[in-house]
Amino acid sequence: MASYLHLLFLSLLSWNSLSSEPLSDEQQGITKTAANLAGCQQQLAQSRLQTYAGHYILPYQFELLSWNIYKAQIDGLLNDLNTLNESADIVLLQEAIKDSTLTNLKPYWRFAKGYKSGNVQSGVMTLSRWPATVHCTLTHVNRGCAAQKRPISLNMPYQINSYYSVLTYTV
Repeated sequence: MASYLHLLFLSLLSWNSLSSEPLSDEQQGITKTAANLAGCQQQLAQSRLQTYAGHYILPYQFELLSWNIYKAQIDGLLNDLNTLNESADIVLLQEAIKDSTLTNLKPYWRFAKGYKSGNVQSGVMTLSRWPATVHCTLTHVNRGCAAQKRPISLNMPYQINSYYSVLTYTV
């Protein structure tokens, strides 16, 4: 019964978020995307040749939060996430769902689809104070179990200055 109620709750969250969800970086045309390794390599190579505006530049020090939120099944998740989000500059969430409660945490976000249970699509989500220049959404297939796929989200580069950049990798 608890599992049914949980899926019902997640379905309602997903349905509700369709109308109030902010646009992702890709939907806004800010971040280039690639869905395969060759496209990712090409986009990354092109991004390294460009000079970016100030809103792409990271400070030398920033805070990174990485958390498997277990499809929002954790008691007190939103309170804890809101508290930790206040000081985090980049948030990497595993087993996230596209919901406005999450996508509104930071001004920029990207999502890579992973597992789907009924109408609820989970995956990995990156939220940040700055847009990424490239977002690669790749899938890793477990060779031991053909049905088991893992989303991989690469966000690159967050530019620190003209010499350094940061790659975030979420599985």
